[in-house]
Amino acid sequence: MYRIAIVEDDPMVAKIHEQFLTSIEELQLVKILSKGKDARDWLLINEVDLIILDLFIPEMNGLEVLLALRQSKKNVDVIVVSAAKDKATIEEAKRLGVFDYLIKPFSFHRLAATLEAYMEQKEQLKKEEVFTQKRLDQLFNLNSRALAYKEPIKSMEGTIKSPGYKEDPTLPLEILELEDTKGIQKETLHYIAEYLMILKEGKSAGELAKNLDLGRVTIRRYLEYLYEKGLVSMSIEYGSVGRPKYLYRWKNREQYEQKKPY
Repeated sequence: MYRIAIVEDDPMVAKIHEQFLTSIEELQLVKILSKGKDARDWLLINEVDLIILDLFIPEMNGLEVLLALRQSKKNVDVIVVSAAKDKATIEEAKRLGVFDYLIKPFSFHRLAATLEAYMEQKEQLKKEEVFTQKRLDQLFNLNSRALAYKEPIKSMEGTIKSPGYKEDPTLPLEILELEDTKGIQKETLHYIAEYLMILKEGKSAGELAKNLDLGRVTIRRYLEYLYEKGLVSMSIEYGSVGRPKYLYRWKNREQYEQKKPY
């Protein structure tokens, strides 16, 4: 679980960030701060893993907050989300070691991609104590590779799909006729849809990510697409403790079983 703090003075933007972050099981939002000095003081004495940081905030701008954290040797990662796009600001943010820099207004696919890259990089760092140059190159290039939205495509047996992969003719036309768009790749969508079609019970995004060997943020992106198209349903399962679990299930599964060739 990664502990997250949001530093954002616009209540509406902060609320959107909150709703997005709390939908990701691996992330725990622990604090929302709206003023620079309050953010600096709170972050200096509290531990978080990642800060979503706006730069145009009252009392003390975001770069000054970040500089104070770096001078105190605070071990924390930062993703800047700001309308500032001038060269000097971006260069200073880079010098202060931000993980990524998103210019407002931004796509949530873009935010999802950088969060996925962040979590994957942290997991890789946990696994290894000593790195080869090859592994280090992979680690430093992880963010840019993740932001390209290129996921490995695997068959149900777990092998990479061949160029001769054939589409399932029982897939809905909305999926069969889809061409690759930003953030949604046709073969990945087919792969996820085919798996959902054979499930008898709803699964969470985390369970689907594990079973399909895809990133959780990637899975959520495709589930949101399928949900918007009206092809999957979502239900909420409340446990005795913790946050509720969102379960996804293919709609009209019975029709698929009737059309499925045997």
